[in-house]
Order: sequence, then structure tokens, then C-alpha cells
Amino acid sequence: RESFPSFGWDCDYGDETFSLAPFAAAKYKVSNGEFWEFVSDGGYQQQKYWSEEGWRWRRFRNTKWPTFWVPAGPAGLHQYQLRTLFAVIPMQWSWPVIINVHEGRAFARWKAARDGVSEYRLETEAEHVALSGVWDCDYGDETFSLAPFAAAKYKVSNGEFWEFVSDGGYQQQKYWSEEGWRWRRFRNTKWPTFWVPRRSPRGCISTSCARCLL
Repeated sequence: RESFPSFGWDCDYGDETFSLAPFAAAKYKVSNGEFWEFVSDGGYQQQKYWSEEGWRWRRFRNTKWPTFWVPAGPAGLHQYQLRTLFAVIPMQWSWPVIINVHEGRAFARWKAARDGVSEYRLETEAEHVALSGVWDCDYGDETFSLAPFAAAKYKVSNGEFWEFVSDGGYQQQKYWSEEGWRWRRFRNTKWPTFWVPRRSPRGCISTSCARCLL
């Protein structure tokens, strides 16, 4: 929207009104522990719980457990660890499980069959928005005292960040937090994720010449 002074995606603008039928939703997100029951019960091997598209995806990927679960014991015992951003850690059974829509729908059908109810399903986007104001994190107020500070008027542009890249910022540890430097070294990152090296007039694809990146 031209009248708005900052960047935004199309879905950030405009309003849409929905009429929702009454519905009920679980108070908490599905945990790794709850989803483990689906996995250990052979949910990934039973086509009856999956949509046609979901089953094609599962077979194509040969998926047997969530992406961020790491097998940690003999096959069949369903012992797992959890892959986080920087490390593999002991499974956090109380944390919300990270899955895609195919896995979520299959879990809902499996749980409905196990509980003997006609249907469980994923919430719609409109239902999610309606629920967003009733979670525990929305209750209460917290007050902060802020010291005076100044902030840039505009967000950092690609052009400004290019100066950091071309000055060797990705190779100088002194500019990075300890966690950030571990990430940079692990990924061997030399420029932002959405910058793509392009072929230079000399015909090469440079991995170090910053002027070839933009």
C-alpha cells in the first residue's frame, strides 16, 4: 500500500471479515510427547490416517518421524533426540512438536480414532486469529522503564550491508557474538542468505568478490 511508510507483504494490508461457527480447541499445542504416541503406534505407516497428497509426500520422503527428531537408539524402540538450531539435545517431550500440515492432519485423524470421536482437525486461519487473544501469554501487563535511546529512521538496506560484507565483516570474529560466530562457522556463511553470487563479466562465479553478489 503506497500510503504506508514501510515495506510489507500483501497479506499485511487490508481487512477481511469471517463468520465462524462455534468450535472448541485444545488449550495447549501438541507436544513432542503426545506426537510420540502417534509415531510409536505406527502412524507414519498407516495410510488410512493420511490425505492422498499427504501420503504421496510421506512415501516420496520416506518419512518415519518428524524432521527435527533424531533417532538415538535401536530401530523400533522409538528413542529420539531433538535437533535444534545449533545442537542435538535430549528430547524435550513437553515442547510443541514441529511438523507440517500433512503430519498434523494425520495425527488429528489418528487421535480421533484412538479417542473414539468423530473428528479432530487442524484449526483454520480464521479460527487461529480468533483464538490469538485468549492464550495465557495475552493475560496481564508488564511495565518497563527505558533509558533515552536513538534509533535509525530506516531499516538497513542491502547497499549499507554490502559495505559490511565487502569489508570482510563475515571473516572478523570481533564483530560477532559467540553464538553468532558458531553459526557463521558452521554454515560457512560469507554473505546474507538471500544474496546469490552471479556470474561476473570475466565468466567466473566468485565466492569471495563482494561486487559480484548484488
